[in-house]
Amino acid sequence: MTSLVVDIVPTPAATLVTVFGEADLATVAHFRECLSTVPDRDTVMEMSGVTLLSAVGLRVVLDLQNRLAAVGARLVLAAPSHQVRRVLAVTELETRLPTEPTVADALDSPAAGTTNAVPGG
Repeated sequence: MTSLVVDIVPTPAATLVTVFGEADLATVAHFRECLSTVPDRDTVMEMSGVTLLSAVGLRVVLDLQNRLAAVGARLVLAAPSHQVRRVLAVTELETRLPTEPTVADALDSPAAGTTNAVPGG
């Protein structure tokens, strides 16, 4: 059985979303539902505990990025696991989804306002 845990915590600088587990077809509905509650403000998604990011899981992340970009907010991925970094590299999305090595770096990231919407999103 696959599982996905999503924790959403507001901080003064941004909303912190911590994702742990597998973001795949079995968990995509839960993932989408959780991310739908993220406020329209700068968001840091901590992904060090993500063990699988499938195409549908990636689509949910991109949908959140597009929603935030539409209101001038940004999404930064913090501490992405090897599996997440590999998916970003293979899909050539590492320039569309900014990453930082730590949550602290992501909260301090100068990328504010530079989030790019993904076509077709």
